[in-house]
Amino acid sequence: MVSEVTSDVFGNPVTLRLGTPLATGHLTMSVLGTNGKAWSQVFAYDQVSMVMETDTDKLMNVVGSHPSKTGFALGILIGISDVVVGVINGIAGFIKGILGSFVGVGLIGIMFVLMMVALSLMVSVYAFVVAAPVLAVSFGLRHYKRNLLKAEGEKLQRAAMGLFNGTVAVVSPQDAPNAIEAATV
Repeated sequence: MVSEVTSDVFGNPVTLRLGTPLATGHLTMSVLGTNGKAWSQVFAYDQVSMVMETDTDKLMNVVGSHPSKTGFALGILIGISDVVVGVINGIAGFIKGILGSFVGVGLIGIMFVLMMVALSLMVSVYAFVVAAPVLAVSFGLRHYKRNLLKAEGEKLQRAAMGLFNGTVAVVSPQDAPNAIEAATV
């Protein structure tokens, strides 16, 4: 039986290696990065029920430890959108604070305070109208980045399942993506 296979995370080669079986009979698999990092027992496989369990925290740590150029650019764009939204909220909060700080005495004073409250609400609405597109872009970028990370994790899970089932042969790092695709077809 083959004991390891090479896959990749965002183009960075990683090795999936079978470990020592647990006392329960479950097979385990560790992930070794080329940067010297290792994650033990990321995957566990029950041979009787043919079910693989994944330690999702460790898997996301593996994926997160291998940065992608796309993920870096997405992180910058998400950070910029967060700054823009923060500035808009800060300005709106400052203006609302000034408008809400008036105190009125008598009928004219109460009308003045009510007018300031109405202006404060208008500032809130305008701030939301300006910030809404930026919030939508930020949400879309975060969703896209989450999907990229999920796809890389699923690719490692497919490679691990192929190795547990003995369907993947040992390949060179250059051929790893083709071998994984062939094993999952």
